[in-house]
Amino acid sequence: MQTSEPEPVLVKKLHSKKPFVALITGAVLVSLILVLMSMYLYNMSGAAQLDLSLPGLQEERIRAQQAKRYDGFNAAGKLDQKAFDQFDELYKKQQADIQKDINGFDSTPLEDGRLGIKVE
Repeated sequence: MQTSEPEPVLVKKLHSKKPFVALITGAVLVSLILVLMSMYLYNMSGAAQLDLSLPGLQEERIRAQQAKRYDGFNAAGKLDQKAFDQFDELYKKQQADIQKDINGFDSTPLEDGRLGIKVE
């Protein structure tokens, strides 16, 4: 009778390990699927082309880190003629800086007429 008792204990130990192994296997499979989906979205969305941490983009990374100090428009305060003049000056300065760059964008979509702004 002593030979029959160790067998159920051994079978019980094997059955208790199966859910744990299945849980670990399931977690690994779910994480693998999520990583594959995220990499697919990363490549298809165009974010990979903008990623400056890629090894071939050291020059772009250095250029992006050279940020000029920007004195922006004050969000608080009265909207009087002085504020409008200040905004217009800042806007034109930024527009001129962008147009100096060879890779700048076309300012045609930002013209007053296209934006529906009537200037007197």
